[in-house]
Amino acid sequence: MVNDLGPMPAQVLGFFAGILGFGGVLGFLSGYATIKLVKMTAFFLGAVFLLIQALVFSDIISVNWQFLNEICGPLFSEQGVHRWTAFLYRILTVNLPFAGAFITGFWLGVKKG
Repeated sequence: MVNDLGPMPAQVLGFFAGILGFGGVLGFLSGYATIKLVKMTAFFLGAVFLLIQALVFSDIISVNWQFLNEICGPLFSEQGVHRWTAFLYRILTVNLPFAGAFITGFWLGVKKG
């Protein structure tokens, strides 16, 4: 049944289950949950940044942004991002016989989330 918001979740899961199987469904659910967690984390970090900037503006605190950039900069470089994505891939697919379906489902879950 389709409502104003789109297909019902059971229909969406049924569709993916038929195409991707168990690994795909688990991948979809993991990807969907991951993207929701990333969005919540981004919201939280953005709110903390706004609070810090308000405190800096009010001369309550002082932040050495250059030092912070030197520490965190390598995490966001091309090589750093590659390391984190490879690490995430290893965590998500260790001992999974259906890793291909899982990764496909994960990608679809990220897209849907």
